[in-house]
Amino acid sequence: PENAWVTPCELFKPYYGYMISNFIANQMENLRLKKLKVLEIGPGTGTFADSMLDFFKNYNLDIYRECELYLVEISP
Repeated sequence: PENAWVTPCELFKPYYGYMISNFIANQMENLRLKKLKVLEIGPGTGTFADSMLDFFKNYNLDIYRECELYLVEISP
């Protein structure tokens, strides 16, 4: 649409989400964290969440199984 907002998540799908997810996985390992809770404000169509979950499902199944994802969206 004419007034569409395009974010890096959408432009570089899935690699942008993969990069951030890989960073999160590395930080969790360094800090010895077991459970991930994510709050995404303004997820739009869910592009980032989709890429993040895809990354964890394919590359770190332990995080994928324990992850809690919360999306807050005010748009219809």
